[in-house]
Amino acid sequence: MQKALTDKTIEALKPQPERYEVHDLRCPGLTLRVSPKGRKSFYIRFRYGLVQKHPMLGVYPRMSLATAREKANDWLRQADEGIDPSKRKRSSNMKVEAVCREFVRLHAQALT
Repeated sequence: MQKALTDKTIEALKPQPERYEVHDLRCPGLTLRVSPKGRKSFYIRFRYGLVQKHPMLGVYPRMSLATAREKANDWLRQADEGIDPSKRKRSSNMKVEAVCREFVRLHAQALT
């Protein structure tokens, strides 16, 4: 099923005995999957090389529709550039301590 997703249409989607998907007309590749228990999850469908991928982006309403669209567009842009976004991992230098140390190094100046 395809719809132009809005918060109102997402909230109106009811669980059914079988899981089903609603494809967003405004963002190609973005899919909302509704489980029989009523969980609504965003997925992105894209092709990287010869492989079709469809990783989960987040769960509604913790992830908003606007954020899901932004993230989906980012993933699609990376795939277009030859980067597999599903293989990206956080680097060890993304820990809070490392980020803070780098911020201080770049932006903090000693008072004299």
